[in-house]
Amino acid sequence: MHAIGRCEIHSGEDRGSGAGRLRTSDLKGLTVAEVVVVLAIAILLMGASVAVFGGLHDRAKRLQAQAELAVLRNSLEAFRGVYGDYPLTGDAPALTNLDSLDAGMAEVKLFNALLGRLDAGLRPDSRKRHLDWQALATAHAGIGVNPEGSELVIDAFVDPWGNPYAYRYRASAGDVWRAATCLIYSRGPDGQETPPDQGVFDPNAPFNCDNIHG
Repeated sequence: MHAIGRCEIHSGEDRGSGAGRLRTSDLKGLTVAEVVVVLAIAILLMGASVAVFGGLHDRAKRLQAQAELAVLRNSLEAFRGVYGDYPLTGDAPALTNLDSLDAGMAEVKLFNALLGRLDAGLRPDSRKRHLDWQALATAHAGIGVNPEGSELVIDAFVDPWGNPYAYRYRASAGDVWRAATCLIYSRGPDGQETPPDQGVFDPNAPFNCDNIHG
């Protein structure tokens, strides 16, 4: 050890190897702890960001579905103004999967009715369409076909989750229908539903909780 003024300079021999190893170990342990803390905070922040982004993305899809359902509802009211009733589809099977598209599906009949190919009783027609299908950003709505034509098109309006918008109405003017109007709705993110009974939904059905109605 050498003294210079009030300062003392210790040589490596004076410190001792044991003390040196202790301080090095402490430094390494602290560094690892800091890294673990930083990683934990980063993971938490990433998780929070994903949750927030996912929530915003889901809300955007819901708002889009509401806007498109409003367009479809207005088109249905315009259709009723021409024919005196909504498209009668109560006896048609529901379309829940685009892979099962068939001309007899209720949603396919709705598609063609609003494009002017069917009248209220779903008979062939060739009047002017009742819907500007280009207003529906996610709809498979007659792209590449003549909207004024009378030939049926096997297609349907789809919601932001890629599922057909569901349409329900009575099969004929004399059928019991307890709802005040026809039903047009999205089955929501899960694409599932407990079907309505004569136009009335079961509010306690779990599959209906995320449905969006127009």
